[in-house]
Amino acid sequence: MPAKDQQGPTGLRMIVQKRMMDDVLHNTMKKHPGWHILVMDKAATRVISSVIGMYDLMEQRISLVEDLSKKRAPFRDKAVIYLLAPTKDSVEKMLADWTPSEDLKEPLYGNGAFIYFLGALPDPLLARI
Repeated sequence: MPAKDQQGPTGLRMIVQKRMMDDVLHNTMKKHPGWHILVMDKAATRVISSVIGMYDLMEQRISLVEDLSKKRAPFRDKAVIYLLAPTKDSVEKMLADWTPSEDLKEPLYGNGAFIYFLGALPDPLLARI
């Protein structure tokens, strides 16, 4: 049986939770200390809901969690954190939040947007952003 690492988290759940808290939430809070909206696609929701509860998110100044695929109300006074799978569909939906159209005259969210992906984003999709 391998020795337990006393310095860091053990188990996949704890590792994912620590990465989400440190790399996404704490990093975002350092750059934009206000309240945020967390927008996730279905893949990110499955991952995150298994490791972090709503109470933990609220402690990190997340006021609302929303589904990327659903119609969402504007919150122009708050920054947004996107947590997405690196897919064309998710990138297109995220870009639609910021692209003026017949239905959307202004961006859905305030002047801060933080975009995180569950994996490496292919170069063509990165170029679209």
